[in-house]
Amino acid sequence: MASDSPAHWSSTKLTKGSRPARIAQLVAHEVFRDARVLKEAGSATSAGAEVKIFCRALQGGPTSEKHIVVDGRAVLRVPGVSAYSVVPKSLLHSLRRGSGMSVDAAGHISAEPAELNSSSLQPLTAKQRAIKKLKDAGYRVANTIDSPLGLASWWMRMVAELKAFEPDLIHCNDGNTLVPGYLAARALKVPFVYDSHELWLHRATKKNRILAPHVEALYERATVPAAAGVITVSDSIARWLKDKYRLRSLPSVVRNAPDPIDDVPGRLRELAGLSPEDRIISFSGGLNPTRGVDIVVRALPLLPDNVHFVMLGFGSQDYLLELRNLAASLGVANRIHVVGPVPSGEVPGTLSDSDVAYVFLRPDCLNHEFALPNKLFEAISAGLPIVASELPEVSRLVAEEGVGRVFKGEDPREFAKAVTSVLDDGDGFRQASEAARVKITWDSEAAGLIRLYQDVLSRDDLGEA
Repeated sequence: MASDSPAHWSSTKLTKGSRPARIAQLVAHEVFRDARVLKEAGSATSAGAEVKIFCRALQGGPTSEKHIVVDGRAVLRVPGVSAYSVVPKSLLHSLRRGSGMSVDAAGHISAEPAELNSSSLQPLTAKQRAIKKLKDAGYRVANTIDSPLGLASWWMRMVAELKAFEPDLIHCNDGNTLVPGYLAARALKVPFVYDSHELWLHRATKKNRILAPHVEALYERATVPAAAGVITVSDSIARWLKDKYRLRSLPSVVRNAPDPIDDVPGRLRELAGLSPEDRIISFSGGLNPTRGVDIVVRALPLLPDNVHFVMLGFGSQDYLLELRNLAASLGVANRIHVVGPVPSGEVPGTLSDSDVAYVFLRPDCLNHEFALPNKLFEAISAGLPIVASELPEVSRLVAEEGVGRVFKGEDPREFAKAVTSVLDDGDGFRQASEAARVKITWDSEAAGLIRLYQDVLSRDDLGEA
């Protein structure tokens, strides 16, 4: 785990010869809300490098401009070939909404928000459900054809753009950037590094992907051993990558900790309409079965009446209706609240007046089992006590920092016991979380990134991980 103070690297200068190093950050989606990529680019820039982010311009995105600036970072947006480019934007959005999707202001496809207690949150009629299924099937069939075409054409265009930029180092973010990064690095005879934001081959994906997993495994095996350095987000993923690809050294772990936030008054009570006497279990992020929000709803009858569950996020209409019906059946409908979302940079500050943060990820794939969820770091950044699922990396961090409790399995009774324990010693856990948030910051994590960059740039050959 990275623990260096930023003072240990802030004077570092990333150079190639006598000039600033040119670093290309490569990411296969719009970068507007990719906090990790933006933070990495900012840290490298602070260390004296010339950094440009190369991202994939998505159809229906917020701008048609190719050269833009995001949070002070230079970004080049490059589209792939897409059949959707001939579809009017209004029709494309209609099709996506018909399949329960929408495009937000940053061009991200996400579940369409809905209010939990809205009168419009009603079961679909048989006709509406049939139309929705038809639109959903058509959109997904088209997407199955369009996705590989769009990605492959983006790869080829990106190789040309990278060659024109002539970087000294290419930083590949996630597995779907490895092919263009590797090809451009070979053509330019420069090194590339692989930043595995998740365990790419074992991430949560749709079960009907037949060919894609084999293609992904093939290009990851062909390219990762050739990387001059490998970065990832947890110790467990680092060990898996080292063993899988027989890397010479363990990948650098750079956790996705947030930038430190100023002490700000929380807004969750205001958003949920709750009083200072109410106790709040908070959750942030997308509402879906993988995040285990139903466990909290089932546990509420086991907790005092003034304990409320406030969700800073959104979910599909079907899932929110399911949650509302579950809460009603348990007599706790007035104790669950959906109030979000808010911009990602505002999440820790918004959460900070809650009493305990809930962090859960169902271990239904190896990537989830090995994960250190961003929500865990957001809760620590907010200075909150935490109740979390018993995943290896999460359990280790919670225990090391003393910031809360973990519970086994998905038993609401075990969760209720953990929440009660944290609420009974709220001050102690909050003090531990306040101490942890001072040291678990992006500046401390970025030390490992800058150190790797410096090592790779100083080599005369391309090297291997």
